[in-house]
Parts: sequence; C-alpha cells; structure tokens
Amino acid sequence: MVKMRDVTDFDKRKFMRFETSVDAKYKIPADTAFHKTPSTKDLSKEGVCIYTYEPLPPGTALDIELALPGDRLPLSIRGLAVWSRRDEAKSDKYRTGVLISAIDGFDRSRMLDFAYSRWVETIQQ
Repeated sequence: MVKMRDVTDFDKRKFMRFETSVDAKYKIPADTAFHKTPSTKDLSKEGVCIYTYEPLPPGTALDIELALPGDRLPLSIRGLAVWSRRDEAKSDKYRTGVLISAIDGFDRSRMLDFAYSRWVETIQQ
C-alpha cells in the first residue's frame, strides 16, 4: 500500500515521498554480504527510507537492492545514510534515511513508476 504524506511535510521535502513497503537488502560497500532489511518505509526521486536492525551512522555509504513485486530484476541503488533512529512503533528496528547518490536511469524510472502506480491505486479506492 502506498500513501502520500501529509501536505505539511512537503514544505520540508524537495520531492514527494510515496509510503510503500518493498523487500530490501543493503550492504556497506566493504562488506561481502547483503543484510536483509524488513522493508522500505518510503521512496522518492532522491531518497529512500529503509528499516534496519541497527543504527547506521550518517555518511555511511550503502549499496541497496529493492525487490519490486512482480519484477524479476532487483533495483540497485548506491546511497549515503543521512539519519538513523529507532522506530517508535517497531522498537527492534531503526528507520534510516538514505540519499540516493547513484542509480541507473532505468532503475530510477522503474522505482518511480512503481511508487506512482501504487499511489494511484490507493487514491482510486
């Protein structure tokens, strides 16, 4: 399910965020293995918020793969952790805001098309 954030959030954001949960995994580039995350919280043109099981310090470089439902190819993102804090509703998890620093144009289109189509589905209900 995708929800649009409250209009009051837009004055702080450069791009609209789409709340949507997709399977995700991440790794710090020096690591050899990906860490499975519970999911994403939201997506935007320049960022993604992921749930993690540990806090990630600001400036941490990340390689992220998103598994869009119905799509066989993972979406690859390189980014930087901007903030990380414990999720109040899910005390065993942290929400981590990631600024996208590199993404293939095709992958960006896939990500935004997915988020937008999910958002359209919710407003048509």
